[in-house]
Amino acid sequence: MLKTKNIRTVIHLIMGLPGEDREQMLKNISYVSALRPWGVKIHMLHILQNTDLAKFYLNTHFNVMSHDEYVELICDSLELLNEDIVIHRLTGDGKKSDLIEPRWTLNKLKVLSDIDKELKKRNSRQGKYAPL
Repeated sequence: MLKTKNIRTVIHLIMGLPGEDREQMLKNISYVSALRPWGVKIHMLHILQNTDLAKFYLNTHFNVMSHDEYVELICDSLELLNEDIVIHRLTGDGKKSDLIEPRWTLNKLKVLSDIDKELKKRNSRQGKYAPL
């Protein structure tokens, strides 16, 4: 309905939720691609101090993706996203003083640079494996 009214929609995806595995994250990307939103924002789950998520993490120590795992996942995700979808965000960061994990997200430029390098290494691009 929004498309018929020319209202642009942007879907926000948080990768690495507790209990979410790689296969589920890529299924979410494929689902979003099929919806054909105008744009997508993607970033890693941030565990911030003084939140319920922080308490849960400190009690369970659920797995948090490494920098390299995230870069690979984002490249796989971009390959599945239709090339017409505008990418608004591929990384994010919490306030440095509040961020418990993942600390590597504080260096956004490195994350973005490594995503770019990995796509070049693969000779790949957004939409490479997206259904027509």
